[in-house]
Amino acid sequence: MGSCEPYPAGSVGGALKDESGESVKSRVIPATAAIRGSRVDAAGPIIVTQISARHQNRHNFFGKVEYPAGDTFYEFTGGSAHLLVDAMQRNDADLQTLSPIHALLSRIRLSSSEAVSQTPEQVLETLSSTYSEPNITAKQLKSGQ
Repeated sequence: MGSCEPYPAGSVGGALKDESGESVKSRVIPATAAIRGSRVDAAGPIIVTQISARHQNRHNFFGKVEYPAGDTFYEFTGGSAHLLVDAMQRNDADLQTLSPIHALLSRIRLSSSEAVSQTPEQVLETLSSTYSEPNITAKQLKSGQ
């Protein structure tokens, strides 16, 4: 069998030595630390990118659910103005023309207080009653009669 030495040949006290007598651990430890350090350095940007992507996904999801109140009121104002002119010139209310303005009113109700949503509701009541009134020509509309 071989030698009964407690440590392999070329080692003293368990530390392996190379030809120059330097401990192998003194070379392996710094190299291992450098490799592991570079992995940690590389992991930082990857983790930051993942967090940013998750935040952007949440923003995109919730951004589609929420409606900015200012845009909704702007769309409602423009749509109701067009419908008011239409109501002055026609007697029949077309459901396809009125449904977008009712959808905007629903969005206003969701994003605003009850007091704020009362004004658009009054505008829709005015629109509905205007359809039943006598028609006005474009000439009368321009003159303000």
